[in-house]
Formats: sequence, structure tokens, C-alpha cells
Amino acid sequence: MVRYTIDTHVHTPASDGRSEYGKILNAACLRGLSAVAVTDHYTMDGVSPMQDLAGNYGLEVVPGIEINTGSLHVVGLETYDIIPNLLGLDKTLYEIDSQGGLPIIAHPFNGRQIFLSEVRPLLDSYLVGIECIGVNGGNRQVCKFGDAFAFAEHYNLPKIGCSDSHSAKTVGLAVSVCEGDSFKDFREAFRERKIDIETNNYR
Repeated sequence: MVRYTIDTHVHTPASDGRSEYGKILNAACLRGLSAVAVTDHYTMDGVSPMQDLAGNYGLEVVPGIEINTGSLHVVGLETYDIIPNLLGLDKTLYEIDSQGGLPIIAHPFNGRQIFLSEVRPLLDSYLVGIECIGVNGGNRQVCKFGDAFAFAEHYNLPKIGCSDSHSAKTVGLAVSVCEGDSFKDFREAFRERKIDIETNNYR
């Protein structure tokens, strides 16, 4: 089976990432990833530098963005235009969907999980992924977001593993995995809820 392994939530120097583009890609390569998604805050400027270098590492770079809705943060994957902050959840999901992107609720823990109640009324209109494991950037420990995991289980939503990396040290320590060899296959797995979440032992 061919496995497609992606870190769906990575920050670069274009926003608040602290590692150079090449170091991010090198870490992803060393940890056996197939792809990383560039999901900076309110900018797409990190996408092109990463894509320009990606071929040197045999990686796919997926464009994306992280948006603050006012209550939750949402990652839009395979988006190409900036989506403003503070639009509210419904409007944010609409904007991602209008670009053909995949929406994922980002890091719903440390109090943010109470706002998952805002997601439920919108599930008839949008298929939304939920980050269920992530990485503590301070100590590089992988964390399970228990309430988020239970929410995704209850509503049969795609569970996502990612690093929310702001440093090459944490890129790929938590990942999403599906069958296939491209983001097109990931899209299909997202739709069919056939994504596995894994931690990465190569530190």
C-alpha cells in the first residue's frame, strides 16, 4: 500500500514560524512525510518559497491558511486567496468552500473546545475536519485533544493529526495518513473519512 503522509498545519517565516523554509522541508523529508501544508496567519506569502524548494526534498507543498473566526481557528487547505479573520465560523467555512478548499477546525483544546458547539449546526452544509492530535511546541510532546476526538467520533468527521509547527523541530511529529500518493488522494480520503492519525518517532 502506498501511504500519503501529510502535516496539515505548518507555519513559516511569512507569519510566526521561526525556521527557514529549507529547514522545514528538510525536517519533513527526514521524518518520512509526503507533504506539508503551509498554513500561515493571514498571508499566503510562505507558499511560493516552500513550493520553489519542495522538489529538492521530494515533497508536495499544499497551499493553505489559518483563520481566526473570532471563537475558533480554522485551517483551509488548498486555498489560494487570503480569507479575512473575524468573519465568524459560518462565513469562514463558506469562504473556504468557495475556493474549493478543505476546512479543518484547528487545535480545539485549552478552552476552545467549548466552541465546537458552533460547528454542529453547520455540518449539514460543510464537511469539516477536526484536529484531534497535535504537538506541544515547548516540549515537543504529542497531545490528544480528547473533547475534539469525541466530537469527531460522534459526528463521523475526519480526524486530523498535525503539528501546528512553528519550528522545524516539531514538523511532522503528528501527521495525517491515507492511501495514495498525492493531495488529490487525501481529498478523497477526507471525503470518505478514511484518514488515520499517527505520531512520528523520528525526532
